[in-house]
Amino acid sequence: MKNRHRPGTTRVPYSINGITHMVEVEAPKMPRDLDHTIRNIVTAVCALMLAAAVVWSTVKIGGLLDRRAPEWAAYTAAGVFDIAWIICMALEWDARHDPKRARRPMIAGWVFLALAMAAIITDGHLSDDLAVGIISAAASAVVKGVWWMVLTQHATPLDPLTQQWYDAERARMQAQRGLADVETELLRTQHKIAMTRAAYGLPAAGQQRPVPQLAPVPAAHEAQHDAAPGAELIPTGHTVPPPPAAPPAAAHSAAPAAAVEDPVQLSRIIDAELVGATSKAEMVRRVRHVAPDWNSTQIADALTRRGVQITAGYVRSVDGRPKPKRPVVERPEPRLIEQPPLADPEPGTGGYA
Repeated sequence: MKNRHRPGTTRVPYSINGITHMVEVEAPKMPRDLDHTIRNIVTAVCALMLAAAVVWSTVKIGGLLDRRAPEWAAYTAAGVFDIAWIICMALEWDARHDPKRARRPMIAGWVFLALAMAAIITDGHLSDDLAVGIISAAASAVVKGVWWMVLTQHATPLDPLTQQWYDAERARMQAQRGLADVETELLRTQHKIAMTRAAYGLPAAGQQRPVPQLAPVPAAHEAQHDAAPGAELIPTGHTVPPPPAAPPAAAHSAAPAAAVEDPVQLSRIIDAELVGATSKAEMVRRVRHVAPDWNSTQIADALTRRGVQITAGYVRSVDGRPKPKRPVVERPEPRLIEQPPLADPEPGTGGYA
């Protein structure tokens, strides 16, 4: 059998002879708060009074302005008078725990109310019914006074020490809100710049600085002489000095040649430099050679756009490693060349035959 939960009850465990079942008991009810109820009733009645006063004030001021303006414009402008001091009351409510902040909207509200009352009295005077104008203006003053007492009732006064603590907390909150606004604006601006650069096919910001241009890589066979040096006679008993070892071909050019102003050309140089790289560390070193002024994040972004998943931390670790040593080129051992004995020079020749 399915148990149904009745409103106003709660289910609790109940045991007899060690057997426990869930039973329903009356849920505790909140005690009636008469003060809270009265405040709600007063607030609702004041809202009705405010609506009636706004309608009546708008009709009277609209009738005054209707003499010199179209009807729709006259009544629209008439509503501005009451809306102004109502907004001031709302601001005063928001600052009810801070008397310094609440003072300015409170004074402005009374000033705007005085202007509205003056307009209503003027309408009564021009209509040859000054008494109706004065009574109509008093209706707005009564509503404003009632609302002022309601706001005073809800505003809880604080002692000086608590007021200082409240002001400090509010200042801290406002500072955090201001920082959030600045950071949001910064992120929005950075996103706009990134989208603009992407639309024009440019790299991300911070990667357009001039970088050295690589010199053409000489081939290994071009570094050697095309022809052997001329033969030289070596006296008997002397050793032939070992031939100079050819320098190994560099993986990439040793020094930059010129600065590259065009980011597109720089990207092409990086692509050409990465050809033949066999490891991520080698790729990082080659990009570092092309762009020595780049930071770790820029190098990681450049390789990531080319399909190599590398982080800035990995780039920093590679920058801290010692460069791999070049292989030692073994030089050939000296060897002796057996030369046949030289013939004696013939008389009168002055040299070898």
